[in-house]
Amino acid sequence: MLESNSENTPFWSLPPEYLKGLSERGSVKAYPKHTVIVSEGERSDSLFIILSGRVKVYLADEEGKEVLLSTQGPGEYFGEMILDEGPRSASVMTLEPCKFAVITTDQFKQFLAEHPEAGPELVKSLIHRVREL
Repeated sequence: MLESNSENTPFWSLPPEYLKGLSERGSVKAYPKHTVIVSEGERSDSLFIILSGRVKVYLADEEGKEVLLSTQGPGEYFGEMILDEGPRSASVMTLEPCKFAVITTDQFKQFLAEHPEAGPELVKSLIHRVREL
């Protein structure tokens, strides 16, 4: 599934061993280019780890104008705010064909219960993402 290569992992991402452990719990799904994976405002119910391909994370107004927040590729993830099951804060669209490991809220909670040391790493990752935005 996910190769652990720390050279390609962004400094704000979870360490490769946690991404690998999480990705092994999820189901692998493939999507074609220009597919909206999640939409802003939808209920958060899954975490996506990018196994291959690239995505854009963006906001759009009522007129369809987009603000690009970031682009992400293999070893990165989105949807990490699934613990509160609140609304998605942005939309994500594939820029090319992609494969993801899709982890449900229950799978994510189970992983954190089994690996409590991953909790502080997730908090650090969220802090870095907020600062970047």
